[in-house]
Amino acid sequence: MAIKLKEVLKKDLVRDKVDPTVKVDDVQRLYSDIRDFVLTEEIATDALKLVRAISGQLQELQRGSTPQAVVDGCWLSGFFGTGKSHLAKLIAALVRNPTVSSQGSSISALDLFYQTHEPVSQTEKDLKAEITRLSRMANPLLIVFEITAAKKGGHDSISEIFLRKFFESLGYASMLWIARIERDLD
Repeated sequence: MAIKLKEVLKKDLVRDKVDPTVKVDDVQRLYSDIRDFVLTEEIATDALKLVRAISGQLQELQRGSTPQAVVDGCWLSGFFGTGKSHLAKLIAALVRNPTVSSQGSSISALDLFYQTHEPVSQTEKDLKAEITRLSRMANPLLIVFEITAAKKGGHDSISEIFLRKFFESLGYASMLWIARIERDLD
């Protein structure tokens, strides 16, 4: 007798629609994205390195010292469809820890993650502890944009685009020199 895949899996992974494109700022899908995320040992190991690097720098900044190496961004590399965007969305959501909802019930992103992802290794336990610690230390700002669409002219550097989007997310003008004046006036 043949065994069906759904009989072997612990979670019911059947969805009405599987969207091949991850939308990092889509809060409507955040509940199911957190609930259905598959945390492997390799993902937990790499995510733990990233989260520890960020929290270590925040600790140094909070003490008033300058970190030896500043991580103001990271590069996730991998083949198409390997889950890079899903991982980025998950870590950002857990650090921000918003309230997520599904079918009338609401829960914090961290609590949902803890309920649906029982740690099986020490690495996974350490990752959960580090994400919890980072979420208490930081008040992150999520800035999402398509870099090619954000170019205003052919001469914009990546740094200028990031800075412009940062200022815009704070409510300042999109022209950098005006945004700097507005920031100084605040």
